[in-house]
Amino acid sequence: AASNGNSLVAIVVHYVYALNLDVRLGLDLRKLVSFLVKLQAGYNRIPFHNHIHAADVVHGTVFFALHDAVRRHLTPLDLYAIILAAAMHDHGHMGYTNAFHINAHDELAITYNDMAVLESFHLASSWRLTLDVDSDPFAGFGSDQYTDARQTIVQAILGSEMSLHFDHLTKFKTHSSSGAFDTPDRAGVRELLTMCLHAADVSNPSKPWALCSNWAARVMMEFFTQGDKERELGL
Repeated sequence: AASNGNSLVAIVVHYVYALNLDVRLGLDLRKLVSFLVKLQAGYNRIPFHNHIHAADVVHGTVFFALHDAVRRHLTPLDLYAIILAAAMHDHGHMGYTNAFHINAHDELAITYNDMAVLESFHLASSWRLTLDVDSDPFAGFGSDQYTDARQTIVQAILGSEMSLHFDHLTKFKTHSSSGAFDTPDRAGVRELLTMCLHAADVSNPSKPWALCSNWAARVMMEFFTQGDKERELGL
């Protein structure tokens, strides 16, 4: 209500200002807001994977990224990239899982060869919005900045695929216990950022009961809707 139905736009702009990224990166705020309005409109009105979930994940991602153990390794561009990645991460979600799209042999599964189907779709569909010169959140960036931001966003969104959860967690624990994150290289920084987004994406069970139960009911609604569709398709 406070954002007048524009929670995703509002929270991204809030963090851009709060972290002084508009000044530090020389952002064109008009183009950024234009991108965010289009991005938010591309989220479907479904119970869980909607633009409010995206806003929630932006909030959680920044929460984790601003912990000193992470933040001290991040540049302003890293912060901007991971905020955008969180905002983009479920763009166009239709409420069905990767397994459903694959088992249904639908267009998305065929397009992305059954691999990270939804994550690849969210990434590609949201990135296309940036190609409009009037809605380019990277306007004014040099080629190195653009490439760096894109690589971070691609890795972070693809890293949100749930089938990779335990692989990522095992790798993260190994690197953490070995001290690899004390002075991480570029790959290590991106691993930290990817885990920030992924942790935020699955963080609802850690929240107060009123929030946790609400989101749990919403995701169950999507699961039951998928079940009805699977029955209809003979799956």
